[in-house]
Amino acid sequence: MGFITDLKNSFVLNKFSEENLNRKDIGSICLLLLLYILQGIPIGIQNTIPIMLNNRVSYSKIAILSLVTFPFSIKLLWAPILDFFYIKRIGKRKSWIIPVQVICGLLLLYGSYDKRMDKWLFPAPSDTLTANLAEEGSSLLNKTSTTQIMSGKIFLFFLVLYFLLATQDIAVDGWALTILRPHLRLHASACNSAGQSFGANLAFFLILGSNSIFNTMCKFSKTFHNHFESFCSHLKTSDCVCHKCVDPVVTISGFMRFFGIIILITTFFLMFKKETASSSTSNTPSTVSEVSYNDTTMDLTIPDSFNYRKHKDSGVSAHNMDAVKDSSEIFELESVREILEYDLETGIKGRFRMWNSYKTLKKVITLAPIKTLAFLLLTKYLFFSPENPIDLKMLSYGLSQDLYAITKSFTIVVDIIFPLVLFNSVFIIPFIHKLTLFQTSYYIVLYGISNTLYRALILRFASLIISTVFLILTKYYYKHDHYTETNFVYVLILSFVIILRRISQLLNTVTDVALFNKVSDPKIGAIYMTLLNTLANFGGFYPNYIALLLVDTLTFSKLFGGVATEKKLGINGVFVECLICIICGFWLIPRFKLMFEKLDQYDERDWTIEDYT
Repeated sequence: MGFITDLKNSFVLNKFSEENLNRKDIGSICLLLLLYILQGIPIGIQNTIPIMLNNRVSYSKIAILSLVTFPFSIKLLWAPILDFFYIKRIGKRKSWIIPVQVICGLLLLYGSYDKRMDKWLFPAPSDTLTANLAEEGSSLLNKTSTTQIMSGKIFLFFLVLYFLLATQDIAVDGWALTILRPHLRLHASACNSAGQSFGANLAFFLILGSNSIFNTMCKFSKTFHNHFESFCSHLKTSDCVCHKCVDPVVTISGFMRFFGIIILITTFFLMFKKETASSSTSNTPSTVSEVSYNDTTMDLTIPDSFNYRKHKDSGVSAHNMDAVKDSSEIFELESVREILEYDLETGIKGRFRMWNSYKTLKKVITLAPIKTLAFLLLTKYLFFSPENPIDLKMLSYGLSQDLYAITKSFTIVVDIIFPLVLFNSVFIIPFIHKLTLFQTSYYIVLYGISNTLYRALILRFASLIISTVFLILTKYYYKHDHYTETNFVYVLILSFVIILRRISQLLNTVTDVALFNKVSDPKIGAIYMTLLNTLANFGGFYPNYIALLLVDTLTFSKLFGGVATEKKLGINGVFVECLICIICGFWLIPRFKLMFEKLDQYDERDWTIEDYT
């Protein structure tokens, strides 16, 4: 009853302060959204590759191809480099964004030239194969076409592309903190989430789902033409534009060519955008710095009479720090990953050397609560590793790529609304705001870190169980023909499963971020947040790889008459993985709660380091 009462109390709407947006603010937000959308486009292209290769290559090869996303998990290693090496005339962020986007656009054009990516994915049979096809049979075609897939070239192409995207992500994240005013910087994460999600889902839908929709429209147009034949009787059937399309409307090479050009055009106009700090700091660009990351902010001020250049070599007594704290001038951070040092004896501002940034990271990693949190981040997602193999198996059972792509595109609504609800933005549907489970920062204050993380984990575990049951349903569903009503119900259930899984994934992600904001040391908040996000990214990366890699190994089948009859006498590896993860989840997830509660027991001082030098 106490939980129900607290839950009812959490449904009370909060009053939000109005954010006075001017044209410059709107332009900055739109620019960030555009950059993140363009960043999401190549991610969406890569997400279609496992779907296209499904049933044509082994799960082990798909697992290897999934390693291309690894740069996002280790971008912390070169993040400090972007802060210390740049061309001042061009701008700290544009020095990296412009060349990276140019290379990214050219790489997409390279992949699209002469339909190169299509040929890598769908190689044409060789002349020798065609000549021997009559003798060897059609099975030779399937075997050869599988071995001819240029998986190595595809892997290298997207590995380089993801390295560029990870570098761009670092630079754009840093730029977001300088082009947005301080009270708007909280929305930088919303721009990142919504922009990347929109770009990825747009690419995923257009490549996989648009052809089916266009062909359906062609069929409808032809039926319409037959009913109203008098309006186009002068057209011959062979000349009618309403006939069924044979060639795909959107090819992956054509899509890459189009958006490669769009990225280059956008980069060209971006060159004329001045990289300036937010309006709140434009008057004091050389002396203003604010350490800020989401809700974690440290304002550092100095007296008007203090001049860094003038007193660079002169000593300043420690009592000047009192005046420093009372001043009205605020130091504005140029980058989320810069670390500012204020010497109490001299009062002189200085930057850590890049090497000291890595030394600080080492000290943070040795903290006891960080070790506990790192273990949780690197292990808790192992229980959900079969999620991607489940989707691939549903496709192999008969679920069409088009229907899957269309249903998957529904999650873009969740991806966009979720950050808006989280960051207290303007809502079109007020009821959504009442679902304060999404307001994880408030939820953590109300119920504590351990309860929030544990309940988010339980929800995702429940979505895995539902997905497993639906996979079994799909296996038997496509063995028989069904009425239209039954098909409609199946699509509704499919949509529910995919959307529920996405909500649970986002809920786990934002609860992690809320925890990071709560425990990060504000003096080194940038590097602290980057470290924790890197651990979270890697913790979600490698379970997917392991799950795909082990599907073939865990698949058991017997031979009957010299032919593998998995459908009759075999057990598929996806079901084995789901069974193992569900059993381990019921056994181990309750034990994870004890570790979550241990995080609550740490004092605020336990999360900080003593020496920042």
